[in-house]
Amino acid sequence: MNQRQKSVVVIGARGIGRHHAHWWHRAGVHVAAIAGTSEETNARTAAELASMFGFSGRCYVDVRRMLAEERPDFVDVCSPPVFHFEHVMAAIEEGCHVLCEKPFVAGTGKSDSELMKQAEMLVEKAASSGRVLGLCSQYAMAAEKCLSLFRARLGRPAPASITAELASPCKGRPPDPDGVWMDLGPHLIACVQAMADDAEIADSTLRATGRPYHAVFSFTTKSRTHGDIRCSVHAFRTFGEPANVRRIVLDDMAFSIEGTRRPDGVYGAVYRTGSEVAEDDDPMFVLIRRMACLEPPLDAGRAIQNMRWLLACRDMLRRAAC
Repeated sequence: MNQRQKSVVVIGARGIGRHHAHWWHRAGVHVAAIAGTSEETNARTAAELASMFGFSGRCYVDVRRMLAEERPDFVDVCSPPVFHFEHVMAAIEEGCHVLCEKPFVAGTGKSDSELMKQAEMLVEKAASSGRVLGLCSQYAMAAEKCLSLFRARLGRPAPASITAELASPCKGRPPDPDGVWMDLGPHLIACVQAMADDAEIADSTLRATGRPYHAVFSFTTKSRTHGDIRCSVHAFRTFGEPANVRRIVLDDMAFSIEGTRRPDGVYGAVYRTGSEVAEDDDPMFVLIRRMACLEPPLDAGRAIQNMRWLLACRDMLRRAAC
Protein backbone atom coordinates (compact mmCIF):
# COMPACT_ATOMS: atom_id res chain seq x y z
CA MET A 1 0.00 0.00 0.00
CA ASN A 2 1.36 3.41 -0.97
CA GLN A 3 2.06 5.80 1.89
CA ARG A 4 0.18 9.09 1.73
CA GLN A 5 2.39 12.02 0.77
CA LYS A 6 2.75 14.56 3.56
CA SER A 7 1.67 18.14 2.89
CA VAL A 8 2.78 21.60 4.02
CA VAL A 9 1.36 25.10 3.75
CA VAL A 10 3.57 28.18 3.92
CA ILE A 11 2.43 31.38 5.61
CA GLY A 12 4.35 34.24 4.03
CA ALA A 13 5.87 32.65 0.93
CA ARG A 14 7.00 35.84 -0.78
CA GLY A 15 10.34 36.47 0.94
CA ILE A 16 12.40 33.74 2.59
CA GLY A 17 9.24 31.62 2.48
CA ARG A 18 9.61 30.96 -1.24
CA HIS A 19 12.92 29.21 -0.52
CA HIS A 20 11.28 27.24 2.28
CA ALA A 21 8.56 26.13 -0.12
CA HIS A 22 11.14 24.99 -2.67
CA TRP A 23 13.06 22.96 -0.10
CA TRP A 24 9.88 21.34 1.23
CA HIS A 25 9.13 20.27 -2.34
CA ARG A 26 12.62 18.81 -2.75
CA ALA A 27 12.22 17.01 0.59
CA GLY A 28 9.24 15.15 -0.90
CA VAL A 29 6.53 17.09 0.93
CA HIS A 30 3.60 18.40 -1.14
CA VAL A 31 3.31 22.20 -0.97
CA ALA A 32 -0.48 22.39 -0.84
CA ALA A 33 -1.05 26.12 -0.36
CA ILE A 34 0.38 29.50 0.56
CA ALA A 35 -1.02 32.40 2.54
CA GLY A 36 -0.19 36.04 1.84
CA THR A 37 -1.43 39.53 2.51
CA SER A 38 -3.44 40.07 -0.68
CA GLU A 39 -4.70 38.28 -3.78
CA GLU A 40 -2.31 40.37 -5.89
CA THR A 41 0.82 39.41 -3.97
CA ASN A 42 -0.37 35.80 -3.80
CA ALA A 43 -0.70 35.69 -7.58
CA ARG A 44 2.85 36.96 -8.05
CA THR A 45 4.22 34.55 -5.46
CA ALA A 46 2.34 31.59 -6.93
CA ALA A 47 3.73 32.38 -10.38
CA GLU A 48 7.27 32.52 -9.00
CA LEU A 49 6.81 29.23 -7.14
CA ALA A 50 5.37 27.63 -10.27
CA SER A 51 8.52 28.55 -12.17
CA MET A 52 10.70 27.27 -9.32
CA PHE A 53 9.16 23.83 -8.83
CA GLY A 54 5.77 23.61 -10.52
CA PHE A 55 3.64 24.84 -7.61
CA SER A 56 -0.08 24.44 -8.38
CA GLY A 57 -1.59 24.81 -4.91
CA ARG A 58 -4.18 27.24 -3.67
CA CYS A 59 -3.63 30.75 -2.31
CA TYR A 60 -5.28 32.30 0.73
CA VAL A 61 -5.38 35.61 2.55
CA ASP A 62 -7.15 34.07 5.56
CA VAL A 63 -4.75 31.82 7.49
CA ARG A 64 -7.39 30.05 9.58
CA ARG A 65 -9.46 29.31 6.50
CA MET A 66 -6.42 27.82 4.82
CA LEU A 67 -5.66 25.61 7.82
CA ALA A 68 -9.27 24.43 8.06
CA GLU A 69 -9.64 23.66 4.35
CA GLU A 70 -6.19 22.22 3.59
CA ARG A 71 -5.64 20.21 6.80
CA PRO A 72 -1.86 20.05 6.22
CA ASP A 73 0.59 17.92 8.14
CA PHE A 74 3.05 20.82 8.44
CA VAL A 75 2.79 24.59 8.63
CA ASP A 76 5.83 26.71 7.84
CA VAL A 77 5.47 30.15 9.43
CA CYS A 78 7.45 32.76 7.49
CA SER A 79 5.17 35.71 8.21
CA PRO A 80 6.55 38.92 9.80
CA PRO A 81 7.77 38.16 13.35
CA VAL A 82 4.96 40.13 15.03
CA PHE A 83 2.52 37.51 13.66
CA HIS A 84 4.52 34.43 14.69
CA PHE A 85 2.66 33.84 17.95
CA GLU A 86 -0.76 34.11 16.30
CA HIS A 87 0.10 31.92 13.33
CA VAL A 88 2.00 29.23 15.24
CA MET A 89 -0.80 28.96 17.81
CA ALA A 90 -3.45 28.70 15.08
CA ALA A 91 -1.49 25.95 13.33
CA ILE A 92 -1.03 23.90 16.50
CA GLU A 93 -4.73 24.30 17.34
CA GLU A 94 -5.53 22.79 13.93
CA GLY A 95 -3.35 19.77 14.73
CA CYS A 96 -0.31 20.65 12.59
CA HIS A 97 3.40 20.31 13.19
CA VAL A 98 5.04 23.73 12.89
CA LEU A 99 8.33 25.16 11.70
CA CYS A 100 8.65 28.83 12.70
CA GLU A 101 11.10 31.32 11.22
CA LYS A 102 13.33 33.23 13.59
CA PRO A 103 12.88 35.05 15.91
CA PHE A 104 10.51 32.70 17.68
CA VAL A 105 8.20 35.53 18.79
CA ALA A 106 8.31 39.31 18.58
CA GLY A 107 6.06 42.27 19.26
CA THR A 108 6.32 46.03 19.22
CA GLY A 109 5.95 47.39 22.73
CA LYS A 110 6.00 43.99 24.42
CA SER A 111 8.28 43.45 27.40
CA ASP A 112 10.81 40.64 27.51
CA SER A 113 8.68 38.82 30.07
CA GLU A 114 5.62 39.10 27.82
CA LEU A 115 7.58 37.70 24.88
CA MET A 116 8.89 34.81 26.96
CA LYS A 117 5.35 34.10 28.17
CA GLN A 118 4.19 33.88 24.54
CA ALA A 119 7.05 31.53 23.69
CA GLU A 120 6.22 29.32 26.68
CA MET A 121 2.55 29.23 25.71
CA LEU A 122 3.45 27.95 22.23
CA VAL A 123 5.74 25.26 23.60
CA GLU A 124 3.15 24.16 26.17
CA LYS A 125 0.40 24.07 23.53
CA ALA A 126 2.55 21.96 21.18
CA ALA A 127 3.41 19.54 23.99
CA SER A 128 -0.19 19.15 25.17
CA SER A 129 -1.34 18.64 21.56
CA GLY A 130 1.37 16.11 20.72
CA ARG A 131 2.65 18.32 17.89
CA VAL A 132 6.27 18.92 16.90
CA LEU A 133 7.41 22.55 17.01
CA GLY A 134 10.72 23.70 15.56
CA LEU A 135 12.57 26.98 15.16
CA CYS A 136 14.15 27.68 11.79
CA SER A 137 17.81 28.69 11.71
CA GLN A 138 19.87 27.26 8.90
CA TYR A 139 22.98 28.62 10.65
CA ALA A 140 22.60 25.80 13.20
CA MET A 141 23.03 23.33 10.34
CA ALA A 142 26.11 25.19 9.11
CA ALA A 143 27.56 25.09 12.63
CA GLU A 144 26.89 21.34 12.89
CA LYS A 145 28.77 20.81 9.62
CA CYS A 146 31.71 22.89 10.84
CA LEU A 147 31.75 20.95 14.10
CA SER A 148 31.83 17.63 12.24
CA LEU A 149 34.79 18.84 10.13
CA PHE A 150 36.51 20.09 13.31
CA ARG A 151 36.08 16.70 14.98
CA ALA A 152 37.29 14.81 11.93
CA ARG A 153 40.48 16.83 11.71
CA LEU A 154 41.35 17.38 15.38
CA GLY A 155 39.65 14.46 17.09
CA ARG A 156 38.16 16.65 19.81
CA PRO A 157 34.42 16.54 20.64
CA ALA A 158 34.04 20.30 21.05
CA PRO A 159 36.12 23.47 20.80
CA ALA A 160 37.27 25.50 23.78
CA SER A 161 36.29 28.69 21.97
CA ILE A 162 33.96 29.74 19.17
CA THR A 163 33.67 32.95 17.19
CA ALA A 164 30.67 33.35 14.90
CA GLU A 165 30.18 36.24 12.49
CA LEU A 166 27.06 36.92 10.44
CA ALA A 167 26.37 39.95 8.26
CA SER A 168 23.82 41.01 5.66
CA PRO A 169 23.58 44.09 3.41
CA CYS A 170 22.37 47.33 4.98
CA LYS A 171 20.01 48.16 2.09
CA GLY A 172 19.30 51.64 3.42
CA ARG A 173 18.21 50.53 6.86
CA PRO A 174 18.79 53.04 9.68
CA PRO A 175 21.52 52.48 12.29
CA ASP A 176 20.04 50.22 14.94
CA PRO A 177 22.17 47.65 16.80
CA ASP A 178 18.99 46.34 18.48
CA GLY A 179 17.44 45.64 15.09
CA VAL A 180 20.61 44.04 13.76
CA TRP A 181 20.73 41.73 16.76
CA MET A 182 17.06 40.70 16.67
CA ASP A 183 17.40 39.96 12.95
CA LEU A 184 20.68 38.03 12.94
CA GLY A 185 21.09 37.08 16.60
CA PRO A 186 18.90 33.94 16.54
CA HIS A 187 21.23 32.43 13.92
CA LEU A 188 24.34 33.21 15.98
CA ILE A 189 22.77 31.78 19.12
CA ALA A 190 21.77 28.66 17.18
CA CYS A 191 25.39 28.31 16.14
CA VAL A 192 26.46 28.28 19.80
CA GLN A 193 23.62 25.90 20.70
CA ALA A 194 24.94 23.44 18.12
CA MET A 195 28.20 23.07 20.05
CA ALA A 196 26.62 21.33 23.08
CA ASP A 197 23.09 20.13 23.83
CA ASP A 198 23.21 21.11 27.49
CA ALA A 199 25.08 24.43 27.28
CA GLU A 200 23.89 27.47 29.22
CA ILE A 201 25.29 31.00 29.27
CA ALA A 202 27.04 31.92 32.52
CA ASP A 203 25.24 35.21 33.15
CA SER A 204 28.17 36.85 34.91
CA THR A 205 30.33 36.46 31.79
CA LEU A 206 27.96 38.21 29.33
CA ARG A 207 29.35 41.42 27.79
CA ALA A 208 27.97 43.54 24.94
CA THR A 209 29.21 46.26 22.61
CA GLY A 210 26.96 48.12 20.22
CA ARG A 211 27.77 50.34 17.28
CA PRO A 212 25.31 51.80 14.75
CA TYR A 213 25.28 48.74 12.50
CA HIS A 214 27.06 46.24 14.70
CA ALA A 215 26.27 44.19 17.83
CA VAL A 216 28.99 42.14 19.52
CA PHE A 217 28.67 39.81 22.49
CA SER A 218 31.09 37.71 24.47
CA PHE A 219 30.18 35.11 27.05
CA THR A 220 31.06 31.66 28.35
CA THR A 221 28.75 28.69 28.08
CA LYS A 222 28.91 25.90 30.63
CA SER A 223 28.17 22.31 29.68
CA ARG A 224 28.37 19.08 31.65
CA THR A 225 29.48 17.20 28.53
CA HIS A 226 31.96 19.67 27.03
CA GLY A 227 32.89 22.02 29.89
CA ASP A 228 33.32 25.75 29.35
CA ILE A 229 33.28 27.24 25.85
CA ARG A 230 34.33 30.87 25.34
CA CYS A 231 32.02 32.50 22.80
CA SER A 232 32.16 35.67 20.74
CA VAL A 233 29.34 36.48 18.32
CA HIS A 234 29.18 39.38 15.84
CA ALA A 235 26.07 40.59 13.99
CA PHE A 236 26.51 43.44 11.53
CA ARG A 237 25.46 45.10 8.28
CA THR A 238 27.64 45.44 5.20
CA PHE A 239 27.94 48.34 2.76
CA GLY A 240 29.92 46.68 0.00
CA GLU A 241 31.55 43.39 -0.85
CA PRO A 242 31.37 40.81 0.52
CA ALA A 243 27.68 41.58 0.94
CA ASN A 244 27.06 38.53 3.12
CA VAL A 245 29.48 37.22 5.73
CA ARG A 246 29.15 33.77 7.28
CA ARG A 247 32.19 32.81 9.31
CA ILE A 248 32.69 30.37 12.17
CA VAL A 249 35.97 29.86 14.03
CA LEU A 250 36.32 26.81 16.28
CA ASP A 251 39.51 27.26 18.31
CA ASP A 252 41.98 28.15 15.53
CA MET A 253 40.04 26.43 12.75
CA ALA A 254 38.26 29.11 10.69
CA PHE A 255 35.42 28.30 8.29
CA SER A 256 34.02 30.55 5.58
CA ILE A 257 30.58 29.42 4.44
CA GLU A 258 29.43 30.25 0.94
CA GLY A 259 26.49 29.38 -1.23
CA THR A 260 27.03 27.63 -4.54
CA ARG A 261 24.87 26.62 -7.48
CA ARG A 262 25.45 23.09 -8.67
CA PRO A 263 25.39 22.00 -12.34
CA ASP A 264 21.78 20.78 -11.91
CA GLY A 265 20.77 24.27 -10.74
CA VAL A 266 20.24 23.26 -7.11
CA TYR A 267 21.88 25.39 -4.45
CA GLY A 268 24.37 23.92 -2.01
CA ALA A 269 26.98 25.12 0.46
CA VAL A 270 30.78 25.29 0.43
CA TYR A 271 32.83 25.23 3.64
CA ARG A 272 36.34 26.62 3.26
CA THR A 273 39.01 26.22 5.92
CA GLY A 274 42.57 26.98 4.94
CA SER A 275 43.25 25.18 1.67
CA GLU A 276 40.50 22.61 2.28
CA VAL A 277 37.05 22.79 0.72
CA ALA A 278 34.02 20.69 1.68
CA GLU A 279 30.69 20.74 -0.13
CA ASP A 280 27.30 19.89 1.34
CA ASP A 281 23.59 20.42 0.80
CA ASP A 282 22.16 23.87 1.47
CA PRO A 283 21.79 24.24 5.27
CA MET A 284 18.14 25.25 4.89
CA PHE A 285 17.45 22.07 2.93
CA VAL A 286 19.14 20.00 5.63
CA LEU A 287 16.98 21.64 8.30
CA ILE A 288 13.69 21.22 6.41
CA ARG A 289 14.53 17.63 5.53
CA ARG A 290 14.95 16.90 9.23
CA MET A 291 11.74 18.75 10.10
CA ALA A 292 9.94 16.61 7.51
CA CYS A 293 11.09 13.59 9.56
CA LEU A 294 9.73 15.28 12.73
CA GLU A 295 13.27 15.79 14.04
CA PRO A 296 13.84 19.58 14.05
CA PRO A 297 17.40 20.51 15.02
CA LEU A 298 16.03 23.37 17.09
CA ASP A 299 13.10 21.72 18.84
CA ALA A 300 10.69 23.43 21.22
CA GLY A 301 13.12 23.36 24.13
CA ARG A 302 15.90 24.87 22.07
CA ALA A 303 13.51 27.45 20.64
CA ILE A 304 12.75 28.65 24.17
CA GLN A 305 16.46 28.73 25.00
CA ASN A 306 17.22 30.62 21.79
CA MET A 307 14.61 33.25 22.69
CA ARG A 308 15.84 33.55 26.26
CA TRP A 309 19.46 34.06 25.18
CA LEU A 310 18.39 36.49 22.45
CA LEU A 311 16.57 38.70 24.94
CA ALA A 312 19.29 38.46 27.60
CA CYS A 313 21.85 39.66 25.07
CA ARG A 314 19.60 42.48 23.89
CA ASP A 315 19.09 43.60 27.48
CA MET A 316 22.86 43.67 28.01
CA LEU A 317 23.29 45.61 24.76
CA ARG A 318 20.81 48.24 25.91
CA ARG A 319 22.48 48.55 29.31
CA ALA A 320 25.88 48.92 27.67
CA ALA A 321 24.51 51.85 25.65
CA CYS A 322 23.40 53.73 28.79
